[in-house]
Amino acid sequence: MSSLDAQDLYDGTPIEQWETLLAPCHWHYHFGAPGPDNLFDNSVSEILPFLSGDILDLGCGFGGPAGLIAQAGHQVTCVTHSEAQKRFIQARQPEREVWVQDLNQPDLPAANTALMMESLSHIQHAGDLLSHLHPRVDRIIAVCHYSRSDSFIHPLWQMNFRSEQDLQALFHNAGWRIQTFTNRMPDKALPTAQAWLEALNRIPRNQWTPHLVYLYELAEQIRTQTQGFIAEFGLATLLATKHEE
Repeated sequence: MSSLDAQDLYDGTPIEQWETLLAPCHWHYHFGAPGPDNLFDNSVSEILPFLSGDILDLGCGFGGPAGLIAQAGHQVTCVTHSEAQKRFIQARQPEREVWVQDLNQPDLPAANTALMMESLSHIQHAGDLLSHLHPRVDRIIAVCHYSRSDSFIHPLWQMNFRSEQDLQALFHNAGWRIQTFTNRMPDKALPTAQAWLEALNRIPRNQWTPHLVYLYELAEQIRTQTQGFIAEFGLATLLATKHEE
């Protein structure tokens, strides 16, 4: 696996196990938020006010966010690096346009809003992607993992945990101004960990793939070391618009 190549991380788990894991979560695979609805629907609902017009869902996962956003009246185009995820989405949302692309080498259409739901940190050439988006979209809504101390790469999760300063500089250097930046990890961490631990119980442990083992270890870390985890890791909801605006 090359640096920050998350495709094998996701495709290495059989689609049947993803279905078992994600069906009760409405096909979401990201951190959830406390609120009135499904934990994971809540995380998408809270960004709906930031969305505008047609949406590019970059790193769309298994289509949970796209389905909910479409229900709110937006045209959503999904972009994934995984043929398996494309088939998974189109089997459940046949109306959805799904592109298979490596976002390190993007060739994206124009839209009003680009959405990155916990996907930016998987992109090796994230600055190039943000520059590519600049003439193509009006705004970026990103839910981003970041480090609350120094930047580092997590080899198991194939993620770049940038410091807040480095994350903001990444956007700035690509021509974007961050209008809002809110750390939601303190509210999201523990409920999400508890939900994933419950979900993993639906799959026999002797069938867990490395990815599911990583998910279990992450959830256990959050459950048993909640304050330490929150002190180390942030989860920013951010809105970025172009400098000239």
